[in-house]
Amino acid sequence: MIKTITIGIFLTIQVFWDIKTKKLPFIVTLVGCITGFFFMCIQKEVSMFSMVSFVPAVVCFLFAKVSKEAIGYGDVFLICMLGFYYSITEIIIICQIAFTITAIIALVLLIFFRKKKSYEIPFAPFLLMGFLIEEVCI
Repeated sequence: MIKTITIGIFLTIQVFWDIKTKKLPFIVTLVGCITGFFFMCIQKEVSMFSMVSFVPAVVCFLFAKVSKEAIGYGDVFLICMLGFYYSITEIIIICQIAFTITAIIALVLLIFFRKKKSYEIPFAPFLLMGFLIEEVCI
């Protein structure tokens, strides 16, 4: 429960920054990573197997590199932060929900609001939604 509240607080702080400035403060992500590592150590989950949780962040990093930051590096670090708190399966579910909701919103913006393909949408709010849906429903 404490872990869920902690990650919820870190994600909420990042959402406000992402909406306001379209940038994510690295220091908040770093503190979130350190806190997550602390939780991993307390629960004695630090192992080679737990390092697999960072695979989604690596995949997103490669996508950010190839796509010239279609997804920003701040969002990649945010997904990396989730790796300290959740298993790879949970992170994939959170990201899948976030990407799906983002795609739906992007389609609505393109079709009904005539936004261009270059229009930027902050991704942190969708990660927060994915986190909340995963925590409540799954």
